[in-house]
Amino acid sequence: MPESPDTESLRFADLRYGTSPMTWAQQAIHRVLRRDAGSDHTYNMVRLVAAPKDRDVDQVADAVCRLVAECDSLRSTCVHDGRRGWSQHIAGAGHLSLPLIETGDGDATEIAQRVARELSVTPFDLTKEWPIRLALVVQSGMPVHLVLSVSHFAVDGGGFAALRKRLSDLLEGAADKSATVQQPTERARFEASEAGTRLSARALRFWERELHRIPATMFPTVRTAAREGKLLQGELRSGPLEDAGRELASQCGATVPVVILAAIVAVLEARSNTGNAGLQVISANRWSPEDRGYIGPLSQNGLLSVDCTDKSFREIVRATWTASQLAYRYSAYDPVHMDQLVASVERERDEVLDLGTFFNNYRIGEESGTDSTGPGDTESAFRWLPGYEASGVQAFFNVYSHPRQSVLSLLADERLVAQDEVEPLLRSIETMVQQAAHRDLTPADIRAITGP
Repeated sequence: MPESPDTESLRFADLRYGTSPMTWAQQAIHRVLRRDAGSDHTYNMVRLVAAPKDRDVDQVADAVCRLVAECDSLRSTCVHDGRRGWSQHIAGAGHLSLPLIETGDGDATEIAQRVARELSVTPFDLTKEWPIRLALVVQSGMPVHLVLSVSHFAVDGGGFAALRKRLSDLLEGAADKSATVQQPTERARFEASEAGTRLSARALRFWERELHRIPATMFPTVRTAAREGKLLQGELRSGPLEDAGRELASQCGATVPVVILAAIVAVLEARSNTGNAGLQVISANRWSPEDRGYIGPLSQNGLLSVDCTDKSFREIVRATWTASQLAYRYSAYDPVHMDQLVASVERERDEVLDLGTFFNNYRIGEESGTDSTGPGDTESAFRWLPGYEASGVQAFFNVYSHPRQSVLSLLADERLVAQDEVEPLLRSIETMVQQAAHRDLTPADIRAITGP
């Protein structure tokens, strides 16, 4: 971060405090952060928030103070009790630093983006520090951009969107001061209640059935001698994939992300020859208005199981649509009970279930069928993104939206997907959707596109 001779110290006192069990979603992401301790910074949520033109430094600092005071998740640290395990402690007092980065003659946005990159690679020590860092980029003393870095323990994608909305309202002076904010402790109490227990039990019953159906792994063959945990990452930005995805979504009553997910399912099943495909899908779990406004993590994994046997591609799209709705519906559960369930099913099946294939849809909220953004462009470009070390991942697919393009990334274990296979795998997904938009594909067509 550029040198900052000026730093505001934001001090807090007399706020809610106490120790509470972690919520289910906090437990889930905390496990991932501890598992991938060497690369846990990759889970930081970092964004720029434009400061209103008529707000000075004190007013921006006041808005940040109000946000942190309202949201217990931003003052939570992780504590370990040898008897009870991990819990969260909400601090009632403390302070945060707000460095002021003067741009001088530089471009404010470029400087803010550089600060954001530096914050994105700085890990949090969640046993000692609050899960939020900030910097304020100023020009001639006036705020231009507030840079936020928040640990995934404190927010997920939906929680970060709610945080930014609340912060923007506070900065604009439009925030409802009487609004109540749901806190993690309240969420944890609900999950421990009779209603929460029923919610978890329904999800566990669904998972138990599907765990007996899915293959033990989607990657039965080790292809290279790379060390365990080395992940490669490639990205495909494609206008043709967007166009074909919209057309196929309209024909099948699905969405573009589900069409792409169906192509992933078809390609992985053809590569593994398992008949069924099984993936974990990241579920936002934000079904109600209260959930959508919750500043904290709610996302957990759902289990997608699709039988591809003798199905055409459009049949796989429709089956994937139905399976995805069920996967997202039954994705809120007690992680400890889920561990026990998976272990029980593994004993019954007499094999280890490698649940390391994932799909995350960052285009949540798009309606089924076509949209009104106009035709996609004709460009289709692949690029490499930084990889890193992590465990528990075989392949992780992400779908994003971009003007007139679909963006599909793959993070893959190099032992299972060799470096020279990453782009061809993404291209086969693109090709399958493009061809299926014009004619349905038979199982033989799917295998021909996928290749050996």
